[in-house]
Amino acid sequence: MPDSPAPRVARRLSAVLLGAALLVPLAACSSEPEPTAKPSQSKTPVAKIFETKEEALAATEASLTAFYDVLGEQGERGGDDPDALREVTASPATEQSIEYLSELPDLGVHIQGRTTFYGVKVAEHWQDSDMAHVSAYYCIDSSETRMIDASGADVTGKRAEITPALGEFVSVAPEDPRLVLKETSLWRGDNFC
Repeated sequence: MPDSPAPRVARRLSAVLLGAALLVPLAACSSEPEPTAKPSQSKTPVAKIFETKEEALAATEASLTAFYDVLGEQGERGGDDPDALREVTASPATEQSIEYLSELPDLGVHIQGRTTFYGVKVAEHWQDSDMAHVSAYYCIDSSETRMIDASGADVTGKRAEITPALGEFVSVAPEDPRLVLKETSLWRGDNFC
């Protein structure tokens, strides 16, 4: 007997909310190998854009703040302007974010509350030509977010509220110390959050 619409919608809403936290819709369930930081010995040490790990950390935290601010605003508005994420992401995170936000109106839901992050640790930072790159671990906290349907009902499914992640960040422009989120993935190793 086929599933009734209610359980299917609940499962889809849960998957979308997980995507909101991770911004890797459905990829969190893939069989890809465990993400690892790139080995630093093969990279040119960053001297021009980030002189220290602390500078790279500050730029990474600023990038995550900008990303989750825009994501939260768009989630609360039901994803009415997903292109706003182009300002704070690079490919493939841009496409993943837009895909997530474009599902909200189709489902008739919006996100209430804001996803936050904490515990950012720079794994490495390097410069490739005139672009800065940072790889960092951080914890995504979606405990204050809820998925709300058109009637105002909370349709948030069961999910992990704190999720360890590994993010890749890149300069906004050549020789620019501002970073955008390029990629994020669920950390499959020991939970560091």
